[in-house]
Amino acid sequence: MKIIAFVGMPGSGKTLATDFLKEKGIPVFRLGDLTDDELKKRKLPCNEENERKIREELRGKFGMQVYADYAVKKLKLLDSKPYVAALDGVRSFEEYSLLKKEFGDDFCAVGLMSSAKIRHSRLHVRPERPLTKEQCLSRDESELKNLNHGSTISMADYHLINEGSDREHFKREVLALIEKITHHKV
Repeated sequence: MKIIAFVGMPGSGKTLATDFLKEKGIPVFRLGDLTDDELKKRKLPCNEENERKIREELRGKFGMQVYADYAVKKLKLLDSKPYVAALDGVRSFEEYSLLKKEFGDDFCAVGLMSSAKIRHSRLHVRPERPLTKEQCLSRDESELKNLNHGSTISMADYHLINEGSDREHFKREVLALIEKITHHKV
């Protein structure tokens, strides 16, 4: 089984890419579910301030790789092993390193690249958890400084540029890359 992690700054298209794969029946695990579960447990509203607090608290308490630990447990619970599974939201370099160590050559990171201007415009209008320009800049800074996210993106095995607004074109690029990586028709 190939484990494909989509890595990239907020708004680069990670969820869009994994949503395309879900449509094709590929199992997808969103690492942010760990944050969402903790928010529900504490009965906190889902917003940027609370999400950041939980993300930083969990990493402070359980280590920078806590989200990868969560992903590994979920992947090992799969009843039957599909030829590919996807991860949405690998952030810290420690997460990347743990997944690489756990799955070796079966782990592949795909870096999604978009300019800050494009990403921020997407985040501002997204239906769930829209962000202001100030929140976008603050989140970018936090992920780069506190999570070493730039290293994770730079270590990706493949990169896709997602600058346009044509979702169908991006979908075709994602599917073609998955077929190249897995040697399976999606």
